[in-house]
Amino acid sequence: MDLNNVTLEITGLIITFDHYDALAANLLSKEKSGLNDEFEKIRSKNSGHLRVFFGDTTFYDQDKQLKKLSEIKTAIKDRLEGVDAKKVHEFIERLEKDAKKMRKLYKALQK
Repeated sequence: MDLNNVTLEITGLIITFDHYDALAANLLSKEKSGLNDEFEKIRSKNSGHLRVFFGDTTFYDQDKQLKKLSEIKTAIKDRLEGVDAKKVHEFIERLEKDAKKMRKLYKALQK
């Protein structure tokens, strides 16, 4: 497992999820939609996946904005060292699914 590539992949997925999360939240705040529950469910699952893998490490600051890329990268690298490659692969798959679900929800809100 190449630590640098895996770190980049996880970082990209966290950023992608955050981007679509912000876009969907913006659309939901402008209009009442029956998709609020789905939005909160996806958001909660993603948060849970991050918590299970990273523990108390947070990627957001007190203003609920993503931390600097260098801080995110360091936190990911620190956690990945010594972790079984299979567990990391499973974690990446969960993050990919979360990001895809949030993207799909965002697209549904645009219609």
